[in-house]
Amino acid sequence: MNVISGELTEYASHCAVPVTYKAGDHVAEGPRLSHWRQNHGSETTILVSTDLLRKDGSD
Repeated sequence: MNVISGELTEYASHCAVPVTYKAGDHVAEGPRLSHWRQNHGSETTILVSTDLLRKDGSD
């Protein structure tokens, strides 16, 4: 994920505390991650997110 503008907070199964991402931040995540993100700010968040999957369906 790459944050283009704004900011958002991620709540994830691998983190004890939420993480806030701002414009210019990026993160790569692996398989088997449960997470969700929320925009708590007043500015619209724009992000780019891509899923890359193996052809055989394995992790």
